[in-house]
Amino acid sequence: MTKELSEEELAAITVAFDRLDLDGDGVITRDELKAAMALRGVCPTDDAIDLELRRADLNADGRITLREWLHMWSQTIVGG
Repeated sequence: MTKELSEEELAAITVAFDRLDLDGDGVITRDELKAAMALRGVCPTDDAIDLELRRADLNADGRITLREWLHMWSQTIVGG
């Protein structure tokens, strides 16, 4: 039996995405990801930002969509 994300988990992941999508255009860009990390007191290197983008950006267009974000967190939480 495959575990799926609960409604609460989906909601929390979506809220996190919305917080990172600073301009509200439906994607998280490299700059938005870097800015969000800086707000948390983390000063990531360009390599660290690139690594995080590669983890989630399934189509390698340099932007993370909500669908890609959900997929990444689903794999992290549920496994697979």
